[in-house]
Amino acid sequence: NSSAASDVYKRQVRHLLALTYQADSVVRERAAHGVALAGHHHPRLVRRVIERLLWAMNDESGTNAQTAPLVLRAIARETPQLLETAVPELNRAAQEDENIGGLARQVLQELGRVPEIAGQWPEIFTGLQEAEE
Repeated sequence: NSSAASDVYKRQVRHLLALTYQADSVVRERAAHGVALAGHHHPRLVRRVIERLLWAMNDESGTNAQTAPLVLRAIARETPQLLETAVPELNRAAQEDENIGGLARQVLQELGRVPEIAGQWPEIFTGLQEAEE
């Protein structure tokens, strides 16, 4: 049953997300990479994860989104195309949020290495490159 298989994948990805809150940085990095790898086989599932992480990064959510940029950065490295539509929200976080702004900029830097994405948002990525220099 494909529905049962889908539920298994959702549970596995939720478990990996939970592991990104562990104290051990190696566990956090590997768990984030696992979520990113899931994007190759389950892009819709990972896009939903991205939406939740972006919402968690929003000040209005009231959640602790400290590991969201870690997961998003891993996704940017592994399956950057899944983050294309997230660029404006990441840019907002990079500009406005003092807690996670630097981490959001790191995600944008990863995405800026992908010509198709950087070309789609030149005003964001040109400004980001100028800020780095």
